Order: sequence, then structure tokens, then C-alpha cells
Amino acid sequence: MTIVLGVLFVSASLSLSPFGVAADAPRIVPVASYINSPELNKTVGKRAHEILRAQKIESIAAGSAGMTISVPADRADEALRLLAKVIKEEKLPLTLLIRKEDRYVVVTPESILEPKKAP
Repeated sequence: MTIVLGVLFVSASLSLSPFGVAADAPRIVPVASYINSPELNKTVGKRAHEILRAQKIESIAAGSAGMTISVPADRADEALRLLAKVIKEEKLPLTLLIRKEDRYVVVTPESILEPKKAP
């Protein structure tokens, strides 16, 4: 399921947490971003979602000046590898994001595809 600029996840369950989110809704995390424009939404955004959808990874994109692509947390590593590969192979202008401590930081495709081995 891909939803762009809409409701993040719709759940059939009416069970809500104290924060107003369905208790059984999957936790989503950002994995990539790109500049928001009609042209880039039709090309970059569409291609990124196609790549993820082909592997049955649900994704959403939301934003204002920039779009952020998010996926279920349990599929984030796989999504990052797929997007890193398409950035390298197709020169897709995406920025990859990973969580470091208490924030998300930009990483290179190489750091995802060729992680440094610990000594």
C-alpha cells in the first residue's frame, strides 16, 4: 500500500492508544527523502515506491518542501538497501536516512551497501 500526502495508516481496528494511534498500527520510520515538486513526485517518488512495492514493502511519502519516504520499522534495513542500490544504479536523487542516537542522519549509499567491517 502506498499513500502519498494522506492518512499514514488506516487500521480496521478501533482500539486506540492514549495517543490516538491504533494500538496495532505498525511503527513507521523514515528511510529517504527527496525535493518535493510535481516533476520529482512523478519520477523519483514513483520509482522509489515501485522499488519498495516490488518487494512488498509498504511505504508512504509526506512532506512540504521535501518529501520523506517512510516504511514499517521491521522492513527499514531492507528498504535502505534497495534504495541505496537504485541510487547507485539509476542515479536516483534520493537522500538516505538512518537513526543515530536520538535523531535521523543522512548517509551515503556506500555506507549501506558496503558497511565497514568491525576489527
